[in-house]
Amino acid sequence: MNEQLKDQISSFTKKAIDFLFLYNPKETSLGFLLGNVLYFLSDVFKPILSRMENILDITKMNYIGWVLFGVLITTFPEMFKKKKLDPEIEGILSYIKEAQVNGDLSKTEVRRMYRLLYEKALQGANTKEMDRNIGDSMEA
Repeated sequence: MNEQLKDQISSFTKKAIDFLFLYNPKETSLGFLLGNVLYFLSDVFKPILSRMENILDITKMNYIGWVLFGVLITTFPEMFKKKKLDPEIEGILSYIKEAQVNGDLSKTEVRRMYRLLYEKALQGANTKEMDRNIGDSMEA
């Protein structure tokens, strides 16, 4: 197998696992539960559902299929949801874009302002994480 293809597959797999278990653990858990419930219901109502096999035969769907379907249903809206930024950062971004469109800032100044904003956002994220860690250690 090509090394580049292996890298792409492992990168995609890492992103999918992060999306499911790191960023959306509640939705993934609910999807697992939904898949189990749907599997149970399809098993209980198998005699009734087997009469409708000319339309859609869902009685042949196995346990893994139901769980994957449940996880897909619960995480689908999160796949397309735009991440919210801090309102202060959004305001600064809109100011930079507006100033660039109006010609008030040169390309170098715009680049410098984006870099400063990036550094400020990183410092803010680190500060929030440190505050959260300190709060967690004090509760223990």
